[in-house]
Amino acid sequence: MATAGRQSLKFFLDNFDRQGSMEGERFVPWKQRKYQVNHKLLNKTGHLRAGFQLKSQGSKGFTITNDVPYAQYQNEGTKHLPKRPVLYASKGLEKQLTSQITTALKGLFR
Repeated sequence: MATAGRQSLKFFLDNFDRQGSMEGERFVPWKQRKYQVNHKLLNKTGHLRAGFQLKSQGSKGFTITNDVPYAQYQNEGTKHLPKRPVLYASKGLEKQLTSQITTALKGLFR
């Protein structure tokens, strides 16, 4: 599970570079600002990105958290703030992890 946790964390952190999220095989860009500034979306100070951590890991799973106070608002949106999902249920990531786990299990039973 440790490898799956690290891979998942990397997948979600890559959203900052992609400036959007992956829904299955489809890329969905985040809604742009109304005005232009000299930094990428959700990346002015780097605190939001740095706040994502892989917390509990074990044989049963892992948890990715973010303690930055505004993380939930950015991820889910508000009345005046568009939704820019960084951490979400990803079918594409699930497919990658399932494939890797299946391959690893087949290797154990040869």
